Amino acid sequence: TVGYFDLGFLPVMKDVLSMEFPSAYSQYKLDEDKSVLFYAARGLMQMQIFSGDFPSIKGKGVAAKNVADMMQRLRKELEEDGIGDDTPQEPEIDELILIDRETDVV
Repeated sequence: TVGYFDLGFLPVMKDVLSMEFPSAYSQYKLDEDKSVLFYAARGLMQMQIFSGDFPSIKGKGVAAKNVADMMQRLRKELEEDGIGDDTPQEPEIDELILIDRETDVV
């Protein structure tokens, strides 16, 4: 049986995570498909379940801002649905830095 398992992000270096989604950039830029940004936001929200909320989120570029905005909306939806931990976890990640690929296309 073939199933689906959402890995979210994979560690590629000590402080670098990747979605390992090779066609993400072309889908976003050429096909104008913003679902890849949602996948990034959802993966980051899942990461916060295990590592605590990111105390600081910084970004550069339009897509980075879109992902940060999506994360805020997802957080708000979870709070409205009463989903969330009543006792916040101490964050293991000091800062999330989102970099839009448009800022460095190389």
